[in-house]
Amino acid sequence: MNGFKITSCGLTETIEKAAESAQWREKRGKHHRSGSKVRGVGMATNSLCSGARLGGHDASSAIIQIHEDGAASLLTGATDVGQGAMTVLCQILAEELGLDLKEVMTSPIDSEMTPLDPGTYGSRVTFCSGNAVIAACQDVKEQIFAAVSTKLKTTPENLEIGDHWVYVKDHPDQGMPWIKAVREAFYAKGQPVIGRGTATPGTEMANFITGEGNLSAAYSFGTQIAEVEVDLETGQVRVLKFIVSHDCGYPINPALMDGQLHGSVVHGMAQVIGENITYLDGLPLTTTLTEYGMPTAADAPAIETIHVNTNDEKGPYGAKESGEGSMISTLACVSNAIYDATGVRIKEIPVNPPALLRALKKQAAEARR
Repeated sequence: MNGFKITSCGLTETIEKAAESAQWREKRGKHHRSGSKVRGVGMATNSLCSGARLGGHDASSAIIQIHEDGAASLLTGATDVGQGAMTVLCQILAEELGLDLKEVMTSPIDSEMTPLDPGTYGSRVTFCSGNAVIAACQDVKEQIFAAVSTKLKTTPENLEIGDHWVYVKDHPDQGMPWIKAVREAFYAKGQPVIGRGTATPGTEMANFITGEGNLSAAYSFGTQIAEVEVDLETGQVRVLKFIVSHDCGYPINPALMDGQLHGSVVHGMAQVIGENITYLDGLPLTTTLTEYGMPTAADAPAIETIHVNTNDEKGPYGAKESGEGSMISTLACVSNAIYDATGVRIKEIPVNPPALLRALKKQAAEARR
């Protein structure tokens, strides 16, 4: 036992929903055949941390500046490498401060200017940097509330923000527009409103020698089912359909989450049946991406995503990891589907036509004994 502390787990539900959608019980072991082609289905599950603590420094930070027109600028060291992280962080800011997304601005990351952040790895940005943004928003709220509480005849602790309105919690009609509250804060002390926030995964350093320790504050879970078609004459494998059922806690941006899951499926699928580098006498025969077997959009199967919400108590708005963990089970999922179709268990990747034909030939020879 590693000592992981599971704060939310939707694994059972991901299995049930994936199996139902894929008609698992109806298709598994049925070996549907048409000519030389036979179909099979395979299942695999996964789990991944939401921001692993791999070093001494592990804090994500955010700085929010409020402008006189009520708009906000977000400064963070978290890096968007195409997963849509900045969109999600801006969504969190807008939700916390009752703004429209178009009123939130951000700038390209510059390590000389942005606050310290460990970087994009271990599926940490939404979870860790998202909590840092919430902390920075809380700092902004405290400054705004302190400036307007007297005029609203209440205490700062009794104020809230929503839909461009700062109001008394028990009396929503008793309040003032956000823009007026911002300017009151600006003019009260003659200084800008700048909020700062920091967040860590909230775990102790794991023992990397024994593997013991709680690596993350939250863990995602998922199930995948692949349907494949194998040509027994050529050894060619074609992935027809993928079901991805994923427990991400709560999807802050479902469209971006779907994109993450789709990318992981195609990436993992490429590893198990495509991408490969071959050598002859130490010299690479694979010299272009065409020979390498990198998939294109035309190679992507039909992918269905299923969101399982568990609302993790540690994540921002209940969110946790999404996308990276689903690639873990893709390889096993496709391999299991090939086994279901052919009865051949191949434990090395890639499962390319030559490897599959050799395994089928060996299987036939053993059957004749």
